[in-house]
Amino acid sequence: MDQADNSIQNDGFEFSPEDVVIDPYTCDLNLVIDKECLMAFPLSNDGFCSMWAGCRSTFGVNSGRVAFEVHLEDYCEINDLPKDDLEPHLIRLGWSLNHSSLQLGEQPFSFAYCNTAKKCCDQSFENYGETFEKGDSIAAYLDFETEKNHVIISFGKNGLDLGTAFKINVKDIRDYSRTTYDEENFIFFPHVLSKNVVFEMNFGQRVSLIGDEPFAPIKNSFELIQKLPLDKRFRNTTVSKNKKDYHVMFMVGLPGCGKSKWVKDFCAKNFDKNYYVIGIGSILEKMKVFCPSKKANSSQTGEFTAINNITSYSASKIQPDFLDKAFKCMNTLMEIASQSYRNIIIDQPNVYQSTRRRKLRLFKEYTTKAVCLIPKEEIYQERLKLLEKEDGKSIPINLINDMKIGFSLPNASEFDLVEYVELNEQEAFNLVEHYNSQAQTDRLNLLLEKRAKKNEEKRKSLAINPTLLMRPVYRPNYAFATGISSLSSQLYAGNRFSRLPPPRRPMTTSYSSLPRPPVAYPSHAMAYGSSYTMMQQNLVGQQWNPALPYQGAQPYMVVPGQYASAWPPQYQTSQNQWDPVVSTNLSHALSSSTLPSNFPHNQNQN
Repeated sequence: MDQADNSIQNDGFEFSPEDVVIDPYTCDLNLVIDKECLMAFPLSNDGFCSMWAGCRSTFGVNSGRVAFEVHLEDYCEINDLPKDDLEPHLIRLGWSLNHSSLQLGEQPFSFAYCNTAKKCCDQSFENYGETFEKGDSIAAYLDFETEKNHVIISFGKNGLDLGTAFKINVKDIRDYSRTTYDEENFIFFPHVLSKNVVFEMNFGQRVSLIGDEPFAPIKNSFELIQKLPLDKRFRNTTVSKNKKDYHVMFMVGLPGCGKSKWVKDFCAKNFDKNYYVIGIGSILEKMKVFCPSKKANSSQTGEFTAINNITSYSASKIQPDFLDKAFKCMNTLMEIASQSYRNIIIDQPNVYQSTRRRKLRLFKEYTTKAVCLIPKEEIYQERLKLLEKEDGKSIPINLINDMKIGFSLPNASEFDLVEYVELNEQEAFNLVEHYNSQAQTDRLNLLLEKRAKKNEEKRKSLAINPTLLMRPVYRPNYAFATGISSLSSQLYAGNRFSRLPPPRRPMTTSYSSLPRPPVAYPSHAMAYGSSYTMMQQNLVGQQWNPALPYQGAQPYMVVPGQYASAWPPQYQTSQNQWDPVVSTNLSHALSSSTLPSNFPHNQNQN
């Protein structure tokens, strides 16, 4: 069988199973790889321009003196990155263990060299080497032979050796591999992490008319990894072409109930399955930037905190517009994942049946599983408080109440498998039923509390500045003010459904000459309105006010803060003062029994 028959051609990729190339089945989903799997670039449209994209090679090593090269071909075009982002194009390259995170340099025994002249491991950054940019070629060296019981990692730029970057004790690596991955032996893989940088990798396949030709000269006694015998290289993962062999897990639970923590622990225990997590938390994790030269600005999504004396960019406080971009990125990643051969975890609430149904359409060919994480109510409240205390972020109560109202548990007709975490199926069913009935009441109480708070703030503002009452206010119609809809209310000339122009509102400096109310106002519709009689600096400016009871030809005058005996008792405060907030925000019907005894109930006065 020739090489063409052996080559992997599914998904448009063409490479021999024995070749060392970029592994397209374990890389980040936002990384675009060419068909030979030697050149790649991350997506840079919309919110993707703020995301990192990482990849490892198909083979790794644990002995010898090995190298690989990375050439910075170009920079991706960016449209949505903030203009004051000082470093939109970043790249790291180095070596990492097989099951470590794709975020190179952010876990133990994950070693990287950055184009900002920094080396990093486990989120610890130190000065090293030189900066590099588009057009440069960087070589990464792994040395198991120079010093016994030690691994030495170094880098080179355009053929110039930059010296030792890391020196690691083999015993420490083995202990970590044993405790974390339950493996005695460890394997290092070539690894690249890019943000808006197009790069090409050379593992030994690069040839020219004169034979093998690397991007830049390689140090003596080192070999490119492709040149090693097959028995000295170790395959990353094996790929099945049957999508039913892969699981797509949907997390189901309210925000803040502990889904992301459960997913993290599950992935750590099942590291051999290489689950790829899609969720807002994982996307924001890929948007972190560790660089001392960046400055916080209002257009970015988080705040800076110190990690080992190096400024780090945390996405704990997120602006709404950026959150919208993250949601768009998440939907795009799900579409890409539906065409891939890998295990997927959808880390979202997924409490609505309609939402689950829409997402499941993308994964018809996979084995689907729902994991319902529903804790007891008291435990859930404790976790919300702990989340707010640790991360400084709180989940809006109205968002939780909305999800409780529409919460529905998955069933066997939706998913191939359904698993319940913490509460069992019956207990979860009872709690969700309680959520559906109680959340409606909670949401109504919350709205009433907000309205009461708003009224209280309005009272305080009026107490501080009484002249606010002198501002002209639109005069609402009777039905709008009282909640009563009657035929007589349609006669009110200021009614918004009436095409008649509003009546003239006479003004006079002497309240004794105030004219009688116009005929257009029915007597019982003159109860309430929104214009007031004002008294200031011994000057009286009086208007006809349909909001005030009319007593024959005698005008009725109200001065803010002055007790009005004819005002209906339900609109008088305990201090016997008129309350403009309550009287202008009527919430119940006004009947003739609530009017003063001397209020006219007969026809309009002429």
